[in-house]
Amino acid sequence: MYQNNKNGLYDTLVLKSISIRSKTFTGKNTVIKDMVNMLIYSTTTKYEYEYYTFGANPDLPAKSLAPPYSIDLRLGKSKAGDYNGETVTFFYPFDKNHKGNISMFESSLIHKDTTIVLPKYTIDSVVVFKCKDDACWDSYDTKYYWGKNIGLVKKERINNSESWDLVNYHIEKQ
Repeated sequence: MYQNNKNGLYDTLVLKSISIRSKTFTGKNTVIKDMVNMLIYSTTTKYEYEYYTFGANPDLPAKSLAPPYSIDLRLGKSKAGDYNGETVTFFYPFDKNHKGNISMFESSLIHKDTTIVLPKYTIDSVVVFKCKDDACWDSYDTKYYWGKNIGLVKKERINNSESWDLVNYHIEKQ
């Protein structure tokens, strides 16, 4: 559960589905990539957020396909009559020199292995990404904070200090 620090609203994000599978891309080279797809539902906004990895281009020179390589985790949000998609790109392995982008939206790693203090939790091993003109949040510059083994722990509008902070969570590993 998340709480908005400006208006006090709560939002629960429910994981509706997740799949992880390996996919082989063939061309000039062969690339095997783990493909992730998660569908998350917001009880407050009624949006579904889909996080997914983007495919690989096997026709790139072999040197550019060798580790480290990016695994883009992209985000789209939608509900009946309203769609905003493919705006935020996160990447792994974490590298401050790598910029992920889709059209005009750019994300970059700001910090990795940092600690964040939230109202109810102190979380270690957090990575922080900055997204320019994040269409998933009204085109504000946004920071996303990801906690190891937790997921999204904070989302913050940079220019007005509004944020959604993790206040309660429950994770069951299958």
